[in-house]
Amino acid sequence: MGKGFQQREIQESAYRYQKEVEAVERTVVGVNRFAAPYQKISGLLRVDPAAARKQVARLRTVREKRNATAVAAALEELEKAARGTANTMPAFIRCAEAYASVGEMCDVLTGVFGLQKEFLLF
Repeated sequence: MGKGFQQREIQESAYRYQKEVEAVERTVVGVNRFAAPYQKISGLLRVDPAAARKQVARLRTVREKRNATAVAAALEELEKAARGTANTMPAFIRCAEAYASVGEMCDVLTGVFGLQKEFLLF
């Protein structure tokens, strides 16, 4: 078995399934048969760009006012816990209490565990 066998099988199966749906050889209720005559949903949540800018500004303010030494120590503790076998929850709590951002905590975990990347074949 070659590298990426499972991923290739999943991709090929998904491709065959989609072709069957599009050719109406496979029925998917509500998609290609028996679709409801209702209008599409309108008014979905869209984040206002002004609100996004306001939140970024708030994050900058928090980062300026927090104790950078405490944040660095908390993030270091999180990294140590993630690399070992200790419970990471107390470290996450200390990070939050020190006003470390979710992104900063995620960056620590990414540094320890890396990012999962799927093996794509085309």
